[in-house]
Amino acid sequence: MTRVTFCLLNMLREDSHLPGEAENSTTIFIVYVHTLYVSNQGDIQHFSSVVSSWRCRSFCNKAKQMWAKLTSRISDEAIAALLERTQDLLESNGKEAINWGKDFFTVDETNPENIDLLKQVHCKIWPQISVNFSDPVIDHAALLIKSPGGAPTRLHQDSAYWRGRESTPSIFSVWIALEDMSKEKGGLMLLQQNEVEMSCMSAFNSGSTYEHEQVQDVAVSGGFPLLIVEPIASQLEKTMVLIELKKGESVAFDSYEPHMAATNTTNTPRLAMKVAYADGAATNRTHRYMMQTSILENY
Repeated sequence: MTRVTFCLLNMLREDSHLPGEAENSTTIFIVYVHTLYVSNQGDIQHFSSVVSSWRCRSFCNKAKQMWAKLTSRISDEAIAALLERTQDLLESNGKEAINWGKDFFTVDETNPENIDLLKQVHCKIWPQISVNFSDPVIDHAALLIKSPGGAPTRLHQDSAYWRGRESTPSIFSVWIALEDMSKEKGGLMLLQQNEVEMSCMSAFNSGSTYEHEQVQDVAVSGGFPLLIVEPIASQLEKTMVLIELKKGESVAFDSYEPHMAATNTTNTPRLAMKVAYADGAATNRTHRYMMQTSILENY
């Protein structure tokens, strides 16, 4: 057995998601990669790249909704600066849940709000995001503050809300914990089986939207009036898991990933934020995105 074949077999054994459960297909792939390896004069880096790409494609082909946990972390200093500017908002929430701090980040030319803080967050998370956008933009950004007793966020997909925004779906969200998250806090919940590696993010938004229904009662909807219908929602909820994020950690998920959050049963607000990215080239002219990432980086 050659060194490259031995390495490949080890990689296959370590990954239960590969499509090579059948011995035949695994053998075919070994021959294919070995040929590439030899033709590239034993370039192990090229070999590893090919295997990594295959592993990613094989798993991504199975997961039509996706999420990936980022490895970078927003600094405590950046979070402290952000929370310092939210004090008025936090102190005035009363008994009602604050589901959106959507006016916290604004790009009004005469009076931009908190764009310097958004830049700090963006510059930390964007370098590790693997997407092929010709014109990367921030579609929107918001604080996600839920007051004590704040209603649960029911199961939904963002794609149900974003229909018509783009010619080709590209928007995905980065959900950032500004404190340690727990179910009691109303932390984010996603489908366990849809987690992918960061390298699979280029395959985001290849799924489909479940049927949603309009729910007018805010106590039921949690501020999201379009919810996945029954019995689909109940079936999906069986495999929903809390995404355990420490302060400063984040997770990216595409617009087709079903998600939800529980009631905040603690006596303090839940502190989180989101940044939604998109390919500006896919955005319809009737929809106005927030700003290009290049402009933010030079702010």
